[in-house]
Amino acid sequence: MDSTHGHKKRRANSDSTLYQNQHSGYITKQGEHESLKRKYKHLKAVHELQNRTVRHFMHNIMSPLSAVSGYLELLSNSLSSVPDSEKLDRYSSHISSGLNEIGFMLEQLHDIYKEDHQFSDESESPIVELNWLVNEVKEIVSGAAGLCATEVRTLPSAKPVYVEAELFQMKLLIYNLVVSADSFSSPESIIEIEVEQDDSEFALIIRNKGGKCANTHVQSLFKKGDIVLLSEDMDEGSSLLLGLKICAQIADQVNGHILMDKRDGKTPQFVLTAPFTHSDNSF
Repeated sequence: MDSTHGHKKRRANSDSTLYQNQHSGYITKQGEHESLKRKYKHLKAVHELQNRTVRHFMHNIMSPLSAVSGYLELLSNSLSSVPDSEKLDRYSSHISSGLNEIGFMLEQLHDIYKEDHQFSDESESPIVELNWLVNEVKEIVSGAAGLCATEVRTLPSAKPVYVEAELFQMKLLIYNLVVSADSFSSPESIIEIEVEQDDSEFALIIRNKGGKCANTHVQSLFKKGDIVLLSEDMDEGSSLLLGLKICAQIADQVNGHILMDKRDGKTPQFVLTAPFTHSDNSF
């Protein structure tokens, strides 16, 4: 009797162990499945961003290419006659600025396609200091041949703001927002890029002081009010809207959102808000 009872108990323990092992394997496979789903979703988002960015840059790259071509022609004409050193320096400066702008665009395309080969968990995303990144973009935009505003200013936050995000994506986002704000420029325009932070979020504000919004595609977004939430579902009716759509997609990847706000005047300002990782010097 005791032998039979012991046998049943051992059998029950064996069955329990078998169930636990099988159940553990199920949990492991389920976890792997969820990981693959996350990676697939990330890959899909990257490919959508790649396609939109290529279309956007193919349109935008024509402006600096045309500018460089024009200044090369002027440079050639100047060299065929009595050289004017002041003109030559000016033409050379514009050509250099145009090539820098083209180089930046090509760098972004390279970085965005390189993302395909850099799969890792979202927890391994790099940390970027936002004020430093804003200054990097300012240097690029300020030297751009097609810049309409007279000046680009930065208003940094009181403390460093560290964001968990891909460097190239954040640089692309800020660049696109600045270029979009510049499309509203008048001859007196000044573009400001401001960084603010509170206890858990940062705000990146890009405004065009002195500009006028004559873009009909943008004006159509304000049919229902003076504040518009940029989203991936927006129509791509122009290169400007496509650029804003790319920004909305990147903002979503850093758990943020972008508002286009024209309550303070005729020219919309762009406000990106998202959580940050650190906001002090103890990084």
